Amino acid sequence: DYSNARPWVASSPSQEAASVLIRNREMIVADILKSSVATTNFGLPSDEAELDDAMRSLATILCEDSDTYNDETVQQCRENQYVKALAAFLDHRMCVPRDMGTLSA
Repeated sequence: DYSNARPWVASSPSQEAASVLIRNREMIVADILKSSVATTNFGLPSDEAELDDAMRSLATILCEDSDTYNDETVQQCRENQYVKALAAFLDHRMCVPRDMGTLSA
């Protein structure tokens, strides 16, 4: 299993990625807000609350292989209009292992 020999990580790579997103969400949101590329090229909002909501929705989707969330919650998160744009921006912006670490990448 993914985390058997590593008790300091989440139980799956996607859950570890969600954990990193949530732990660093304030810095990620600040990075997005200071980047005109994020709002112009990726269609992300310039509102901190909407970005935080999109970040939490993306983290929930990444955790959907666990029993933590029900299907309705995950579906609501998928319907967030900024989740896909956020995922695309993070894919463009993040540097592995600097930002994410090799375990969750």
